[in-house]
This record gives sequence, structure tokens and C-alpha cells, in this order.
Amino acid sequence: MKNDYLLKAPLNDQNFRNFVQDALDSKFYRALDQTIAIYAKKYDYSDLSKLLDILRKKRIKPSSETFKTIEDRIKSVMNLNTPTATTNILWGFASLGHVPDTRLIKTIIDHLQNKPEFYDDTHYARSLYALVLLDSVSKGTIRKKHGLNFEKEIKARKFDHPAEQKMIHDSCLWLDISHDTSPGEESDKHSAIETQLTSAFNKAGIPAKMQSTHNEVDEIGHTVDIALRYNEQIVHVEFDGPWHFNRELVNNYIPILNGSTIFQTALMRKIAPDQGIIRINHNDLSGKENDADLLEFVNRLEDSMYQHPTSGVYMTRKKGSRIKLKPLSL
Repeated sequence: MKNDYLLKAPLNDQNFRNFVQDALDSKFYRALDQTIAIYAKKYDYSDLSKLLDILRKKRIKPSSETFKTIEDRIKSVMNLNTPTATTNILWGFASLGHVPDTRLIKTIIDHLQNKPEFYDDTHYARSLYALVLLDSVSKGTIRKKHGLNFEKEIKARKFDHPAEQKMIHDSCLWLDISHDTSPGEESDKHSAIETQLTSAFNKAGIPAKMQSTHNEVDEIGHTVDIALRYNEQIVHVEFDGPWHFNRELVNNYIPILNGSTIFQTALMRKIAPDQGIIRINHNDLSGKENDADLLEFVNRLEDSMYQHPTSGVYMTRKKGSRIKLKPLSL
């Protein structure tokens, strides 16, 4: 039945988007992975960019074998004179946390550096930011191999849109490029769960403040959800909702951090290497907790914090009644 289903995927963009959602709803994860590989072989460069954009928006990560099929097809039909497609391809790989092979990356980097006039400010900012995300996912391998020397072009452009400014600002921080691009004004708005968690930390005796343009929480020059004072050190706490995760199609559909979240964590670590980071996985909370439940969660979290170096980088993982801290490798 799944094999029959597998062969009915349409080539039309919107229909394929609906097909992907139907496969997810039916939990045909492996069949969907195989279908993506089959149809990737038929797509042109523009279609492949749309495919990766769909996967990015649906937050689903194919198998390494399917990614290789997509990469091989991209290399065989590559058309770098279409900057929208190139940007979407880079952005798709980056968001899904998949680093393409060296040849493909080098070809795109060379085009960005040698033919920048093909890219308007938006496409240029998004493409550079995607490369920076991929560099963080690869633990700096891309920069070591290819240099990522974009300083001259960055300084020659005027990035007027706040989203472009934020991407260029963070890219320059990562690449150690001096710049005067504004990171954009930080928002003082917070989700209800962030507000409740901040209150719970304070009730537990751990001084906590939320990100604000008017306090020292944003002293590192980068957005954070909550900052704690714990054992005389600053520990940044990020609450990761569903949008921070992709799901792997061939690994029990498990959630894994997406490229943007990996980069955010790595950049915070680069800016403030002596300060701790804890990412609270939304799956460790039901979403229905009252204040007493969250206070209990924080107390259990503190039990684990006490057992780990304060300056480490961790993701929470609920195990029975315990809230464990899993070290993140950056």
C-alpha cells in the first residue's frame, strides 16, 4: 500500500506540498523519504529550490541518502543566474541543518564572491546568513575550507530592511568582520511560558530576568529569552517551541534542533564563552502547567544544574520525573 502511495506524488508545487502533508498525517515517513528522492531526480533547478523550501517550511529532514540525491541533481542542473533559487537552496539546507558536499558549497560561494551583482540586498543577506548557519552546523569547517571572505561586499551595500540588518549583523559577529550594521531593536515581548518560567525561577531562589532593551540581560548584544544568576554566573535560558526543531523522516520522526537554533546557540557561545546556556525543550512540558507545576519543573531542573558545570551548554531531557541536562556539542 505504501509503495502504491509512494508513486502518486504530483510534480506540481502546491500539490506536492499537500502530498507531503498527507504523508506526514498518515505517518508514511520512510515512503515520503523515498518519494522525495525519486522526484528530485526529475526536477530542474527551480523545482529543487521549491522542494527544499517545502521541506524547510514543513520542518522535515530527509535521510542522508535522499539529501545526496538532491545534491547530485542540483549539481547536474545548476543555474546560478537565478538568485532566488540559489538562495532558497542554501536556506533550505541551512534550516534543515544539512551541510552539502564541498563542491556544491564552493561553487555557490565563488558565485556570491565573484558575481555579487546577481543578488539584490535581500538575496545576498539571506545567502550569506545561510552560509554562516551551515558553518556553525559544520563546526567551522566551511570557513576553514573556503574562507567566507565577504567583508568588502558587505561594506559596499546598504541593508535597509530590519531583517537584512539582523542577518548581516549576526553574520559579521560570526565571521569576525567589523561592521556598523544595526542588529535591529530588540523586542520586550515574551510568550506566556517565558513569563511563567521567569517567575518560577525567581520563586525557586534563582534570580531571573527576561530579555529587555532596558536591562543588562541583553548585555551580550544578542537576543535571549531569560538570564539567570546562578552560583555567581550568568546562565542564559532559551525556551524552544516546535519551530526550533526539524524531524528526521528515517529516524522514528524524532525532533532535532534546526540550523537557526544551532547557530543561535553557537553565536551566543562565541560572544560569551564563560556564560552558560540551557535550552528547555518544549516536549518536556505539556503546555498545561500551572505556576506550581512550573515551580516543580524548575526545582527538578536545578537538581541537574547543580551536577553540571555552570558554564556548559545543555538541552533539557525529561526522563521519568527527572529533568536531565544533555550537553550540546558546538
